[in-house]
Amino acid sequence: MFSLHSTKYPEYIARAVRSKPPDAEHLSETQQGVLEPCPKAAHCELQSQFWIACGLQNQCLTFWVAACTACRMREALILIMVAVALGQAPDYEPPNTFETRFADAGVIRFKLSSGDYTLQPGTSDRIVLRWLANDSAEDREMRKIKVYADIKGSAAIIRTDGPTKKARIAIEIPMHTDIFIRLRGGDVRITGIEGNKDVSMTAGDLKIDLEPKSYAHVHASVTIGDLRGQALGISRDGFRNSFDWNGSGKYNLRASLFAGDLILERR
Repeated sequence: MFSLHSTKYPEYIARAVRSKPPDAEHLSETQQGVLEPCPKAAHCELQSQFWIACGLQNQCLTFWVAACTACRMREALILIMVAVALGQAPDYEPPNTFETRFADAGVIRFKLSSGDYTLQPGTSDRIVLRWLANDSAEDREMRKIKVYADIKGSAAIIRTDGPTKKARIAIEIPMHTDIFIRLRGGDVRITGIEGNKDVSMTAGDLKIDLEPKSYAHVHASVTIGDLRGQALGISRDGFRNSFDWNGSGKYNLRASLFAGDLILERR
């Protein structure tokens, strides 16, 4: 509990605590029934200083906020200032979005339900998933898509569930990340990610862009479908196609697809 006795504050804050609430002329009838009038309009300024101090001590701001309708603009600004100072603005995620903190140069294992996914670099300290319906008629279904995260230090497991087949899902991760992806069916595009990659899919299309000089070893295989490795000068059609390629880089890439097309493009 906040206490002036345990912490030193300027006198104007102490006066704000001892003074009465804002001018009753500014209050609704309900508010006037519980708050006493204040003789000076300057009182609101003192209250604002007090509540900033309280906010910095993680105290509740709800008592003073919205008490004085004549000072709504100041109240809004104060709340923003306190939230920024604390770094504790209320967590809000837009619809069809999942976000969690994660450091650069980590390892992420994706266990994805069937769907259309694009992986690309985002900010250096977050994993973000956003999804949109393939058809506007399926917008309501998007609420049923769930994302689960298990993060331990520099390792994360991300799992999706729900009607992901009806959505296009964009995944943003730190650029320097090792990724493992397991997916039964759908399309996956990986672009701009620097790190080791291990991707295994049952059916669909897999497209990965790469810079050959960054890789030490590349293994790619398709049981039924086309295998296009233009970035490495390799192209094969038909059944049971695979190849191994060795380079001078530091990353390894393993891509396995049972049925579909696997394409390795130069970045």
